[in-house]
Amino acid sequence: MRGMLTKEVKEVALEKLGREITQVELRLMPYLFTRLCDNAPVDYIKITQEEADILLAWEADGLLDVLDDKLVATHACYDALAAILKVGYCSAVLVDEVIPF
Repeated sequence: MRGMLTKEVKEVALEKLGREITQVELRLMPYLFTRLCDNAPVDYIKITQEEADILLAWEADGLLDVLDDKLVATHACYDALAAILKVGYCSAVLVDEVIPF
């Protein structure tokens, strides 16, 4: 179920972040990932206070930093976001190797 905090999402979050995540945190992740990939600032008008608090918690955990509203993430943070988003949002079939026809 796309964007839902499923058992699989919880397992990947626990493996990658060492803790469980909330539904709000999961829903914030695509926005953060896009901002990171685009090297774009966080638009605090578009996020809630709860989401801003999540950013502060991630900063306190050493996962990312917000410098002049731009996100700077650790490799661990980026890898965690990618893995969690793959399980939580990607509906495509993913394979380890593409075999030509």
